[in-house]
Amino acid sequence: MKEKKKVGSFKELKIWKKAKELVINSYKLTEIFPEKEKFIIIPQMNRAALSIMANIAEGWGRDSKKEYLYFLNVAKGSLFELDSFIEVSYDLKYISLKEREEILIKVLEIKVLLIKTIKKLKEKL
Repeated sequence: MKEKKKVGSFKELKIWKKAKELVINSYKLTEIFPEKEKFIIIPQMNRAALSIMANIAEGWGRDSKKEYLYFLNVAKGSLFELDSFIEVSYDLKYISLKEREEILIKVLEIKVLLIKTIKKLKEKL
């Protein structure tokens, strides 16, 4: 079982809050994509962003550190997926260099937090 949590809800976690912001940023960014991407890259990007946030929350709600670690790793995989979609979107000129840089800063912040959290959990197993 997990140790008693210092935070009462996943909604209080800095990493979850940042992931939620990333979801909103992804949705706003994909609003400007061409109509032809309505069923291709737009839903993929938004699902990847949602998956990051949702897996952080789901892992938090699990009963063991091992399960939490699993969901954080799934979130990390989704983060790399989103990062890839951002690069393709830039290459296709759907987003500007400034938009790319702004969202990639947020991706990097979450990546750092995920890696630190995963490392701490592994040390406690």
